Amino acid sequence: MKRIVSVALLALVLGAGLSPAAYAAPNCTTGKPCGDTCIAKDKTCNIAPKPAKECKTGKLCGDTCIAKDKVCKK
Repeated sequence: MKRIVSVALLALVLGAGLSPAAYAAPNCTTGKPCGDTCIAKDKTCNIAPKPAKECKTGKLCGDTCIAKDKVCKK
């Protein structure tokens, strides 16, 4: 019984690392996103883009949401 609880707890902890935030594209200050990293702007990315984050209120700014009336500086 103790082993089952330990395995269930481990699965829960590992599953927590797969949240939607883990799939967000990186915020590249130079270059452009490619998978979970950044590459030079003049290079071609051969990895499918990750789904964009959706904002229920406000608008997308980098990898987070901001109020609609704010200016994104990312």
